[in-house]
Amino acid sequence: MTIRTSTSTALLSVRDVCVDFSPGMIARLLGTSPIRAVIDVSFDVAAGRTFGIVGESGSGKSTTARAILGLEEASSGTISYDGTDLRALRGARRRAVAREMQMVFQDPSSALNPKLRIGHLLTERVKIHRRREYGHRNEIIRNALDEVGLPHAHLERFPHQLSGGQQQRIVIALALISQPRVLICDEAVSGLDVSSQAQVLNLLNDLKSDRGLSLIFITHDMGVARYISDDIAVMRKGLIVEQGPADEIFTDPQSDYTRSLLAAVPALPHSYRFTDA
Repeated sequence: MTIRTSTSTALLSVRDVCVDFSPGMIARLLGTSPIRAVIDVSFDVAAGRTFGIVGESGSGKSTTARAILGLEEASSGTISYDGTDLRALRGARRRAVAREMQMVFQDPSSALNPKLRIGHLLTERVKIHRRREYGHRNEIIRNALDEVGLPHAHLERFPHQLSGGQQQRIVIALALISQPRVLICDEAVSGLDVSSQAQVLNLLNDLKSDRGLSLIFITHDMGVARYISDDIAVMRKGLIVEQGPADEIFTDPQSDYTRSLLAAVPALPHSYRFTDA
């Protein structure tokens, strides 16, 4: 594995993390061993920077993100957030940290209750994560819509009345209400058309700048990774095969696998650009 380090101070530090999946009952009876989906993964995410994790389907990138959030149990290794070992936290302390790390999934419609209006969804998030400020809920949810560039009239709409790009903006607004420091985006633009992709990526860059957010951006698309990432890890079969500053990864890739991913994207590295639609 090739690692080119960054000098930035880490907000989130992942060290030698492994994630194993137990086989089903029949497979266990046949003597099948646990499946190791993530193997000794280590990286740092600096405050105010975007760390891209790139790889094909099944490379372990999403499982790594879920382990950071505690949605999957790491079998070994350490995950430290702001100097605190997340794997050692339980109960209220773990939930408090969880509010500071929010996830944006690939399919926004799955994250939005189709029976509730957007205003209701945002209000419920205020009730859960900012209960002491519930009396100011109208101001909070309007500010959240302003941040993601949607008109307040959308509060009266149902999710199915919005486009895919608008739905993803609502999911981001829900995350922002929790006042996160880290936003984990798991293939957050892969289901959108190119125009909507550009708008969401530019929004994320603006939020990073305005709020000082740290982003973990998971994608199979090297072009998207190049546009949004400051630092990149390339994963294959549960392993990081190369990582370092994005510019160096794209101009001087050291891994054959990285070079193969780059070769599959037309016009990289010279003419690939996202622009506002």
